[in-house]
Amino acid sequence: MPVTKVSGLSDEERLENKKIQSLLRPQAGEEVHHQNGLGLIGTVLDNADDEGKDYIYRLLEHNDIPIGDNILNLINLDRAGHDELHAFAQEQGLEIMRNGTVGLAKRLSESKNIEETLEYLQDYIDYGVPLLREKQDEIIAASEMSKGKRFADARVLDEYNKLTAGAGLRSDSPGTSRERVLHIDSGGGDVSIGEGVLRSNGKNGNGNSNGKH
Repeated sequence: MPVTKVSGLSDEERLENKKIQSLLRPQAGEEVHHQNGLGLIGTVLDNADDEGKDYIYRLLEHNDIPIGDNILNLINLDRAGHDELHAFAQEQGLEIMRNGTVGLAKRLSESKNIEETLEYLQDYIDYGVPLLREKQDEIIAASEMSKGKRFADARVLDEYNKLTAGAGLRSDSPGTSRERVLHIDSGGGDVSIGEGVLRSNGKNGNGNSNGKH
């Protein structure tokens, strides 16, 4: 599927990506969120021919916008926060809905002209992405403050840093939220890392592979 493309990564880097996803698996009660929704980006790609898809991929890559199951596009949210973020995205016209899609998402979903599509997509990148990240960070900050998470030891943080460095992930991507706490199981219980990262895909709290998108 087009939305699962991880452009520019070698087989070795893809393997490292999978290792990171395994390391950064969700905790109980959390769901995996695709920051740039599968429905929106997938619809845009489905509406384009092969040449148009190439233009779309290039625009996204030029702006460091991760898509699909790329590790940089994934983050774990608690269920309430996940629902809140999706509701916000829909209200702002930044997410495809089953009925009543509005705003920029509606224009993107209905566009069949590649020039218009690229213009709308750039609007999403310039306006939508920062707005969603700001709301996402607000939700995460409130959640972490209420939980009072503890920090991991240096060994776990070092292991994560080695994996991300090996995968060639960019820390300055608009898809990366910097002030965040990472929760993983180090083998001796859940720990947390104070590090600006995205967290993995995997099974969410409902037992589904990717939860909401």
